[in-house]
Amino acid sequence: MYINSTNNAQNPLSPSQLNQTLGNLLKSELNSFWLNGEVSDYFRSHAGHSYFSLKDSHASISCVMFKQQDAMTSDNGQEIIVFGYLSMYAPRGTVQINVLKTLDAGSGRLQQQFQQLKQKLESLGLFDSANKQKLPSLIDDLGVITSPHGAALKDILEVLKRKNPLINITLYPTTVQGPTAAENIIQALTNADRNNHQTLLLTRGGGSQEDLWCFNDERLATTIAALNTPILTAIGHERDISIADLTADEMVITPTAAAERLSGQFLEHKHQLINQSNYLSLLFQNNLRKQQQSIDGLAHRLQKQHPKTRLSQQHHQLNHLSHLLNRTISQHQEQAKSDLNHCQSQLKSLQPDISRLQHRLNHNQQLMTHLINNKQQLSQHALQQQAGQLASLSPLAVLTRGYSYTTRQNGDVITDSKQVEKNEIIASQLKSGKILSKIVERLD
Repeated sequence: MYINSTNNAQNPLSPSQLNQTLGNLLKSELNSFWLNGEVSDYFRSHAGHSYFSLKDSHASISCVMFKQQDAMTSDNGQEIIVFGYLSMYAPRGTVQINVLKTLDAGSGRLQQQFQQLKQKLESLGLFDSANKQKLPSLIDDLGVITSPHGAALKDILEVLKRKNPLINITLYPTTVQGPTAAENIIQALTNADRNNHQTLLLTRGGGSQEDLWCFNDERLATTIAALNTPILTAIGHERDISIADLTADEMVITPTAAAERLSGQFLEHKHQLINQSNYLSLLFQNNLRKQQQSIDGLAHRLQKQHPKTRLSQQHHQLNHLSHLLNRTISQHQEQAKSDLNHCQSQLKSLQPDISRLQHRLNHNQQLMTHLINNKQQLSQHALQQQAGQLASLSPLAVLTRGYSYTTRQNGDVITDSKQVEKNEIIASQLKSGKILSKIVERLD
């Protein structure tokens, strides 16, 4: 299947060709995969590539991780999980794994558990945005669920004191790490939810995946989803995402970011209120001035609407319109006289010379008749010449001299003996009629 069909004793493969074929076969059949094993014979070259073996109690296989991939931090004896594909190192004919990614075996199991729980809860709709509550835009009563001794609480209180000192904060202390942490957090959340806070905050600082594992508890996730109070989570650092984060109504990357989010825009609103107060005062003063101007305008209009004032204005307007009408009539009369004289002068200058135009028309008709007759004679002469040339080039004229042309039965013209086969029927076209022939022998 993978060896060329021309391979034989006279055309053998070379070792490099065979190794290349094997390498292509391995890569196409297995693609990429995950593998678990213990590191042995670890060696890092000067170029930055890592060479090692993965073994279990019965077998081992060579691995290479080039420096372009993730950094290799494992050591001999450590159990790891690798992701890669099989390849053939052609110069020595050895099979090896090209490693693309490595995981600590413990972390790998936790990640697998995380993905399984995530898929389960996602199928139940716990992560659906349609089921999440919206946090209030203005918050003045907050319940905080975290460790009372952690740095996260200190950071949150400092930010809220600086950015919104009016928020009332109630602490619900709990452990945030260890085997009992999930149960403690569930109890604290349940207590906080009964007290009708506007918002709850579940938070802790950064740590390893094992430190944060209590926030990937299924019972904790269902408790968060069932809360009546909107909840914000800020667990670990930016790279840390937990099941609690995915279930919460909203999440941020750090405790400090949570405090920024919950403080709202208290300082901005304070400045806005001051600006709006100044603006309202300015609007009042402007409106007062406008009303005073309106009163002055109305008094002026009242004076102008007095009957005596209006009568005087109308009399003055009547005199003006009368003078304007008389002047306009005079101007129209003068313009009409001028236009009439101009039209009479143009009429005289445009009277046509009929006899001269008739003589010119007769001359043009005679010239056109002469040109048409001349063009017709030239066209007839050219037509006769082209008809003669067409007759001399006609295939039928060639056939009258004893020639013929031969075709295959499908109509293809035969110009080479190699176009036909023995016993094939061909047709020869003569001047009059057609002859069918059978190929007896072909002389190439």
